Amino acid sequence: MTDLLLNNQLIINKFLLFQFRKNKFFKKKIELNNMYNNTIMNSKMKKHTSKKNKPILIIENDSDCEENNELTIVETFVGAGGAHLGFKNAGYKSLLVNDIDKDTIDTLLLNKVISEDQYLLCPIEDITQEILLSKIGNKKVDVLFGGIVCKGFSLAGVRNPFDPRNYLYKHQLRLVDMLRPKVSVIENVTAIKNMILYINCEETIKTFEDYTKLSDSNKLLNGEKSSKRKNGEDYIELNLTINKNKKKWKNYLKILINISIVF
Repeated sequence: MTDLLLNNQLIINKFLLFQFRKNKFFKKKIELNNMYNNTIMNSKMKKHTSKKNKPILIIENDSDCEENNELTIVETFVGAGGAHLGFKNAGYKSLLVNDIDKDTIDTLLLNKVISEDQYLLCPIEDITQEILLSKIGNKKVDVLFGGIVCKGFSLAGVRNPFDPRNYLYKHQLRLVDMLRPKVSVIENVTAIKNMILYINCEETIKTFEDYTKLSDSNKLLNGEKSSKRKNGEDYIELNLTINKNKKKWKNYLKILINISIVF
């Protein structure tokens, strides 16, 4: 009887020990699972909060460091402001825009793309270092953007190599030298790459005058030709005159073969 009781007690003790170890194991497993879940949650929270924190651009100068999250832009030949509005929507701050057309500046002001002190209504040739200092002071320029006039380069036009607008790129480069932006962009048509430009001298001036007269004459003749074609009228004589003028253009260009080219 005593042996039976002892055996029963041993069985009970083994069962209790098994239950104890089992509970201890599950308790440890639960603790490990909790630690793992906490780690995952903390990692996700860090990633979530890091997305909210915007990067800070630190600009170093000679004296100290300052925090500045705004990139700046100056634009010439701004027109109605399509490109400028894109930069503004991308977070850029307008420092200055320039154009010769008052209506384009009024459009930008009306749409609150710029303020009253952020424009120059004048030819790019008239912009000087003093004017720039009076408008933007010593503020750093991140981007200088200019869509210089393309009509003299475009394949859709007469491609007059003596069109004075073809040389406005020089003034854009002059502003690059004065403003020293981090990035300079000159936007134009593809045909600018194969356009021939000439230096300014007595011979080119005379050729320029003759070439321009022919160019202006052909513009009027092409307009008259288009009108006659729409109305079903004969325009053979006009075509002959236009083609004759084009041959003269080629002769004017041949005069300049030995004159230095400006790239």
